[in-house]
Order: sequence, then C-alpha cells, then structure tokens
Amino acid sequence: MFRVYDNANKKWVNKEVFLSMNGELMMCVDSIFGTNRIRPLSDEKYTWHQSIGVCDKYDKMIYEGDICEIELEGETIYCLVAYIHERASYMLLDNKYSAAYGFYKEVIDRIKIVGNIFENGDLISYEDNNQDEQIKDENV
Repeated sequence: MFRVYDNANKKWVNKEVFLSMNGELMMCVDSIFGTNRIRPLSDEKYTWHQSIGVCDKYDKMIYEGDICEIELEGETIYCLVAYIHERASYMLLDNKYSAAYGFYKEVIDRIKIVGNIFENGDLISYEDNNQDEQIKDENV
C-alpha cells in the first residue's frame, strides 16, 4: 500500500495508486470522457510513502514518513519512520538522541502514530546546541 503527498498543493492525494511492473508509481485519474486513465507520478510533484506492513498499538497502519510517539524507560520520545538502505529495513529514527530502533515486538506494542513529516515535522526537530557540541567532542 502507498500514500501520496502532493508537494505543490500541500495535501494528500485521494486517488488509487499502485506500482507498475517496471517499478514506476502510477495513479488512476478521471478523463474528460468519464473513464479512468493511468498516469505516472512525477517525483518532483509528488512524494510517496510505502506502508511498512506493521500497525501501531491502535491498529493504524504505519507508513514511511510517519512520526511516532514511543514510551521507553519512562520517557516519551518521537521518531520518524524511514527506510534505511544499509540495514535493508524500516527503522524508527530518534533525532534527539541520534538513535535508531528496529520494529521489534516490544517496541511495536508501544508505538502510537502522532502525525507525519509533512504536517507535524516540528515534533522531531530539536534546537539543542549542546547535543551538537557533544557529538563534536566525541569525534575529536
């Protein structure tokens, strides 16, 4: 399953979307004659997210680009769902602590989707300059 965001109009696309045999994302659109036609989606105009095949604790399907809230060790953290090519898997990226978490059973039971990167990106942006200094110090 896919979901598609229209970057130009800043809204989600509510059309049928599928992957063609050659790996191109396609969308069904209405023609002036009342029939559907299929057209490829432009990477410049649209951003698409794939379902990761896992649901949060409220049975809501998780997609790439979702922002999730997780309770770990008594603390609430916010993570971005992203595909990591080096690990060939989807992971939860924690920008605040520079960490990545896998989708293990113990973590899945604690995940709650609270938004997505387009509409709620402020949940995962941190302005903590001390963190940058700590990272620099560790690399010296």
